[in-house]
Amino acid sequence: MYRLKQIPEDFIVEEIPNIIIKAKGPYSYYVLEKKDYNTEQAIQVISKSSHIPRKLFGYAGTKDKVAVTTQYFSVKGTLKRTNYDKFSIKHIGQGDNPISLGDLLGNKFTITVRNILKKPQLVTNFVNYFGPQRFGRNNFEIGIAILKKDFKTAAGLIDQFCAIDYLKKNPTDYVGAIRSVPFKILTLYIASVQSRIWNEVAEEMSKNTEDNLELPLIAFDTEFNNVPIEDLYEQQLSKYGLTQRDFIIRTIPALTPKGNTRQLYADVKDLIIGDLENDGLNNNLKKVMIEFTLGKGCYATVVVDCLINLPSK
Repeated sequence: MYRLKQIPEDFIVEEIPNIIIKAKGPYSYYVLEKKDYNTEQAIQVISKSSHIPRKLFGYAGTKDKVAVTTQYFSVKGTLKRTNYDKFSIKHIGQGDNPISLGDLLGNKFTITVRNILKKPQLVTNFVNYFGPQRFGRNNFEIGIAILKKDFKTAAGLIDQFCAIDYLKKNPTDYVGAIRSVPFKILTLYIASVQSRIWNEVAEEMSKNTEDNLELPLIAFDTEFNNVPIEDLYEQQLSKYGLTQRDFIIRTIPALTPKGNTRQLYADVKDLIIGDLENDGLNNNLKKVMIEFTLGKGCYATVVVDCLINLPSK
């Protein structure tokens, strides 16, 4: 079995931004470079040390923890402190708008794949699955519990310090504990449910079509114009004991997702596969360096799995 991220330097990610940088503006833009550190954790550290509320920060997407990553974030106002022990930030200019989820063109990846015996094959596109990092630890289970309005179970599964601390002080206020979690993390819980259902439908669809369909990320307002696709979604919802109306979260209205779509297939751009080399971390096996660029929302781990596990021609 191939290995990824055996060391952080095996997984290098460079964000391709989609922001307009100016000399003046209410928002400051910074480059965040980190290794072995979570994006949200870094933003929370910066927020706390600068005494600027977390809600005034924004970034386009969460980058892998076990990796060397470069990405951009915004803050309303300016930061006085730019030196940190576990990551670095650099001011690059100002702008009129905050950086929000999806405000990027894509990402460039330089990945070392270890523990292999043969060179990966070239591909031009792949089934656009959500990668395993989308689901994290208990994200899916928490999302299911919230959608079923089982807030006690959801709060008990959340491993964020803010929720744990809140429950210690307010043992039966489960909704309050959930609300204490940064909103960007809360949305991941619901998104993980949407993503798993999408993956399961996409797996079935990819067996029967090469057309690049737009498949829904299921929500209460999703409308279908294709009966077979609607049937697949109904099957998946039923499997988890859900209906579309469960995606209306009246107790935390801002958490109610709106319908969206995702392409069944995505392109791999600028793919370069290096030569096989001896893998110094795994005896008698090989490693290879792979470079490529993906559009926003696509997962490099899914591409690597496709490259490595593609049947031999």
